[in-house]
Amino acid sequence: MTAVTLDLRRVTKRFGEGDAEVVAVRDVSLAVAPGEVVLIMGPSGSGKTTLLSMMGALLRPTMGSIHLDGTVISDLSEGGLPDIRLHHFGFVFQDFNLLSALTAIENVALVAELAGLSGRAARTKAIGLLTELGLGRRLDFLPEKLSGGEKQRVSIARALVNDPTVISLTNRPQTWTAESATRSRGCSGGSPRNRVEAW
Repeated sequence: MTAVTLDLRRVTKRFGEGDAEVVAVRDVSLAVAPGEVVLIMGPSGSGKTTLLSMMGALLRPTMGSIHLDGTVISDLSEGGLPDIRLHHFGFVFQDFNLLSALTAIENVALVAELAGLSGRAARTKAIGLLTELGLGRRLDFLPEKLSGGEKQRVSIARALVNDPTVISLTNRPQTWTAESATRSRGCSGGSPRNRVEAW
C-alpha cells in the first residue's frame, strides 16, 4: 500500500447562502504520496486557488475532510492551524508576499524564528538557502531592489526554510523559470517532499 502524506476526502467548499451561494470546489478527493508533484490546472475561476488554500490549511472545507500524515487538519481548532501551516507547509505565492520593510535574508529568517529557531540559527539557515538559490550577493537588499526572478527565489527560500512536508505554489508566476525549479530542488534536501502547484 502506497504511503499518503496529504489526503483530501470528498472536499467541497461553498461561499454565500441561498441564491447567492457559489460552489467553488465540489466533491474533490485527492491523495498525494511522499515526493509526488501534483499539478492542478484549469481556467480562471475554476476553484484552483480555493482548493490549494484548503490543502494548505488556509481555508476550511464546507464538507469533507483533509488529512496530513494521519491528522485530520480540517477538524483542528483555529488555534492549532498556525503551527500546522508553519511547520508542514511552505507557500510560494504568485505575488511573492514579501515584507517590503525587510531585506531578503530577514524575510526568510523571520519564518524560521517563528518556528522556534534562535535569531542566529535562523539567519544562518536563511543565508545558506539564499546562497544556494544564487542570491548570496543580494542578502541585504529590500524587495523593491530585487528583480521579479530574485523575489521569486526569496519566496522559494522562505517556503523551504522550515523543511515543510508540502510545498504549495499558488498560480505559477511568470517569473518561475527552469533555473528557479532546478535551484529549488537542489535546496530541498534529501527527504522526499510533496509539491502541489495550481496554474
